[in-house]
Amino acid sequence: MTRIQGVILPDAGDGWYGPGTEGWAPSDEDLRAAEPAVLACIREAAPDIFARLDEYRCQYIGVIVAGGRRIYYNFVHCDADEIDEDWPTEPVCVLDGGDDYFHLEYDLAARACLRFYVNGEA
Repeated sequence: MTRIQGVILPDAGDGWYGPGTEGWAPSDEDLRAAEPAVLACIREAAPDIFARLDEYRCQYIGVIVAGGRRIYYNFVHCDADEIDEDWPTEPVCVLDGGDDYFHLEYDLAARACLRFYVNGEA
């Protein structure tokens, strides 16, 4: 059973990640394969968040960066204002908000997590 609860945003990657980037839709199999590394990354980088991971929901966004497929994990705390009727279909983009929002990227070819970060405070 997965510890991460979320939704795949199949059409979100095109241009969303940055100019000229393409999107792709990660499969459930891709997410299952990535999850052990993703959980280990969160546990190591932010043990306090890892302990409360069940309080978060995640948007999975497939992006192609330099020809390689990545899964962008966009985590949002369940009590955050941005959890509304649009969150299952539209990427949540917040510039601050502290640890209500955190993100990481998983590189499928390298089978490794990249760029873990927690939003700053306003």
